[in-house]
Amino acid sequence: MALIKRVVEDTIATGYLTQQAEERLRRLFAQGCDLGDLDALTQLQEAISTGAVQRFATPGQKEIAACRAEARSPY
Repeated sequence: MALIKRVVEDTIATGYLTQQAEERLRRLFAQGCDLGDLDALTQLQEAISTGAVQRFATPGQKEIAACRAEARSPY
């Protein structure tokens, strides 16, 4: 399935994993994949772990994260 590889290549090129790309990868992966797709996903995982690719959070997600951080704060 070259589609997974294409989504991963686009994601690495932009440096951001959008929610749309993440959802598309889930759908495509559920339909099946080949060794090339697994290699592409490994490259994406490595790019995320090194900071070359960042997950793109929506404003709502940022607000939720801030609220959680405040709730954990002892002050």
